[in-house]
Amino acid sequence: MKIFKTVSFLLVLCVLCTSLFIHDNKVSAEENTLQGSIFLYSGRLDVDNDDFVNLIDSVILYISAIDSLDFVAFVNGANSKDFIGPHQNSIEELQNFHKILSENIILNSNSDSNGLFNSLNSLNNIYPNLSMIKGSKIYLLDSNSFSTQEDLAKIYKSEIYSNLLQNQIEINFINLSNEENISEVVDVITNDSGGKYFNLNDSKSITQFLKNVYSESSFLYKQNSIDENFSSDEVMITELHVLPQTSDFEIGILNNLPSNMTILLKDPLGNNFRISKDKSVENIQFIYTENVKLINIKNPTSGIWNLEISGVNGYLSVLEKFRHKYSLIINSHEIVQINKPSLIVGTIFHDEIQIVNPIDFSETKMFLTVINPEDVEIVLEMLDDGTGRDEAKSDGKYTALLPPFSTPGEYRLSAEMKFSGLNNVIKSQKTIKIAPFPKIDFNKISLPDNFELNQKYKIADVFVNVLGEPYPIAENLLSVNVSSELNVLNNQLDIVPKPVFYGGPAWEYELFFTPKDYGNITFSFTIAMVYYDVSMLFTSDALIFEFSKSTENKNNSESNKTQKINPTNIKSTPIPVDSNSNINISVPQDNTSVSNIKSNQNDLMIYIFIAIFLLIGIYFARRKMLSSPYGFLLDSNDSPIVDFRYVKRNLINRIFFKNVINGKDLNIPSIENIVFKFSKNGVLIYSTNSDAQIRVNNQPIMEKILISENSWIGIGGNLYSFKFNL
Repeated sequence: MKIFKTVSFLLVLCVLCTSLFIHDNKVSAEENTLQGSIFLYSGRLDVDNDDFVNLIDSVILYISAIDSLDFVAFVNGANSKDFIGPHQNSIEELQNFHKILSENIILNSNSDSNGLFNSLNSLNNIYPNLSMIKGSKIYLLDSNSFSTQEDLAKIYKSEIYSNLLQNQIEINFINLSNEENISEVVDVITNDSGGKYFNLNDSKSITQFLKNVYSESSFLYKQNSIDENFSSDEVMITELHVLPQTSDFEIGILNNLPSNMTILLKDPLGNNFRISKDKSVENIQFIYTENVKLINIKNPTSGIWNLEISGVNGYLSVLEKFRHKYSLIINSHEIVQINKPSLIVGTIFHDEIQIVNPIDFSETKMFLTVINPEDVEIVLEMLDDGTGRDEAKSDGKYTALLPPFSTPGEYRLSAEMKFSGLNNVIKSQKTIKIAPFPKIDFNKISLPDNFELNQKYKIADVFVNVLGEPYPIAENLLSVNVSSELNVLNNQLDIVPKPVFYGGPAWEYELFFTPKDYGNITFSFTIAMVYYDVSMLFTSDALIFEFSKSTENKNNSESNKTQKINPTNIKSTPIPVDSNSNINISVPQDNTSVSNIKSNQNDLMIYIFIAIFLLIGIYFARRKMLSSPYGFLLDSNDSPIVDFRYVKRNLINRIFFKNVINGKDLNIPSIENIVFKFSKNGVLIYSTNSDAQIRVNNQPIMEKILISENSWIGIGGNLYSFKFNL
């Protein structure tokens, strides 16, 4: 018994260590990355021309405003410490960005700079781990100077270039000279990274650039009106529909030629506001360049506003976006089975709190637009009426049932809350995948009538397929589940794969079972795997077996009960392993057998001790690699309430979960369901309670998220922030 307990402990420890390795690798793969627009300034720009500087200013401001990515960075290749930021696309940070940009370019121009090679190295100094900005876009501002073989050789030999491609970072070139591209470097890098080349040398090319950036953005801005050939004697009048509870309303005005533009705003109450760079208006912020104008209105009056623009020639476009007090979130499965209906749920939030009946929402309706892979749209109304698949009436959860789709692929979902009399909407978007699911079929094999207990029998052939086609999987992904009143042990079951090739996956399996008692047993099969990048479970139908006594066995059993026990016969008859007889039998012992048993026990103990030392070594080596908790949690008043370095935890957590702190250890009721996992790349947080509504930087956590310096965490009506250092 002691040996059994020791071996069991070792197995548990081994499984625990293995799960820690697997879990950490999985978490590392799931860690969120920042995505942003990065402007690399090579130092080889002709900054003597004021129009040239204004154009750079417009390009950066436009991309910064339109792009919905997490941050914008400006990097001077001559000196990487010159300027970085902003890290959020808020109007306040864009104002600061705009103020110092032109001056920064002029002061740091350096014709002796090493150009692109220096700029890329500067970027690598700022983000040593490029996986943190995976999927970002680089816009290299240049005046057509990358034409030498020396530039190309340096880039190809540099490690950073391989890392950029590996992390899917797109490199775009914006040529700000009057000459067309003559650089082999530009051609090679744009092709390798999937980027584009733009030469902004006239009004037509600027127009095309503005359109291209907008078409590839996430459409945070809605294009309200556009005129390709506007004249200065015309007046563009456009309506802007402002929803109730709007906190910020932004207007972007784009034109391709410098002009004396006049901008007039009229609110629903009839008040007029003339917008100019020399005149400030309360609650209205204005950022101005030759080609881009951004207007931000704080807490605007709801209703229909009018915008009048005059004094402009050429291309003119008006964009708009707004930030609302409330946000709409739609939830659904990431992947839906083909030919199966699926439920979509929409909820309204104010910060991290779900709102059931928002103010001024009495005359609203919610609709769901589904766009299939062939770009065909289906519109469904989402209802909160408590009928069908909707759980309860007026609980704030609006539902729609997607019909069963027969075409696999990506389907785009767009939920919109519409207001009576206004054409703007509160919108939420999501992409789901429709795909065929793996299916587990089986052929049941009946047992012979005279089957015997403690004998191994094949009871089923198991097949894994997708739409009837074989679907090989790794052996460890398939498991057997047992339901029975009998005590069924693991050693009674054996599932044997038939690999496609030696050591490879299999789609055919054989199930063997060793019955030890009579009764009914239900088997089912489960596949636990990552399918289309989502962890999923697939379960088969039930396989039911009745292990009952045959008529002959029953007669023999009843006959044996009436027979007298003959000690002589017992002495010569083997005893079944699971016999319930209470008879004590004296059998002479063989000294040689006893000696062999002791020798085998000694060998087993040696192997056990070796395994213990190996497992202990693996554990401490792994534990040394884990990060200790760090950083501080601050309340809404920026007062530190938790120093993660000194959080008291129980012994088990300190030993086996060195880099994990549970919210319940912090003695703060509102965050007891949050788990903090510390690593070299940052702090990963997730919720242990699916009903808890947790938001990071005003975005709800659906699964896990990597928090950064000054990240805001909202839960239960409370706001907290995280800092690495005070």
